[in-house]
Parts: sequence; structure tokens; C-alpha cells
Amino acid sequence: MGFNISGIIAEKYSKEVGTAFITSGIFAPFLPQQITQVVQNFDSLSEIYISNISFEIINTLSHGDKKAVIASQVIIDAVRLIKENYSNVYGVEELAATLKISKSHLVREFFKHTGTTPGKYLTSVRIDAVKQLLTQTSLPLNTIALQTGFSGDNYLCKAFKKVTGETPMAYKARVISSQYLPNQLTLTVDPDVYT
Repeated sequence: MGFNISGIIAEKYSKEVGTAFITSGIFAPFLPQQITQVVQNFDSLSEIYISNISFEIINTLSHGDKKAVIASQVIIDAVRLIKENYSNVYGVEELAATLKISKSHLVREFFKHTGTTPGKYLTSVRIDAVKQLLTQTSLPLNTIALQTGFSGDNYLCKAFKKVTGETPMAYKARVISSQYLPNQLTLTVDPDVYT
């Protein structure tokens, strides 16, 4: 079985549990907290607890998406290859050849299981990598483009804006400025002090 949750915590969780994740988005309150708890405490948790919480997460996701389909091994392999080699995969034809299946079969199966095409998924993985490099390094845009599989900064800017609605530099400025906003101050009043 497979489900897909994006983000660093989800990727670490999937590596630790050894499960392939592929699905469409759902509303599942407290699911991120559950996954965070497992990831942060993985070494100290019992196998039974990890098994139970994993079952609970899978159960939550399966009820959230009634159209969910069990991912085939070829799709699990395709997702793995894209995530591991996003900067070197040149396109769907190359991916299909690596998986030893036809391009049309890959596109059809990928869409059936994920709701998107392999090309769009590859672009989204690359954009996620770009976001991380933009906010965590001072690399020039052209270097980021080449490191994430884009042919240059012009193509990266077009793809980034199409996916996110903003330019890479606008995204970087927005994220970095939001990191420096002061935290909210919460005041608590001890009633015993005033009685």
C-alpha cells in the first residue's frame, strides 16, 4: 500500500517505516503531529507502537480519500527514482526506459495512482528542492537551476512561477522575511497574584 505526504518529516518517516507513499491531498487534523512524534522518537519507540501508529495513519488516509488506489510496484519505483534522481532525470521517456516500460503505460499508471503526470510530479519535486536551496543557501539562481535539473535560470523562473504563482526571488524574500517576524507574545495572568 502507498500514500504520499509531502515534506521533510514525511520523507524521513517513509524511510524509517519502509513504506511507499502515494495519494491525493486530504484534510487530516493531527496527522502531522503523529508523524512528527514517530520521527523524533523513532529509536525509543517499540515496534508494536510504531506498527499501531502506522496503521492509524494509513487508516486515516484511506478514509480521507475514498478514491485511493493501491500503488503498483512500477509507480513506487518511479516515485523513488524521481525523488532520488530529480536533477538527472531528463524526462518521462528516460524514466520509462529505466523502468523498462513504455512511456504511455507509465503516464497512464502514474496518473491513475497519483492524479498527476510523471512530468508534473518531477517538476514539483524539483520546485521543492529549489525552494529549499533558495531559503537555506546563498547560491546564485543559475547554480540552483543546474543543481535541481533545470537547464538554466530562465526555464527555472518560468516553471517556478507556473507552479507557485511567484518568482523564485519573490518567494525567497517572502519566506526569509517571515522567518524574522517577532514571535507572538502570550501573556498569562495568575489569578492568585491578584486576589
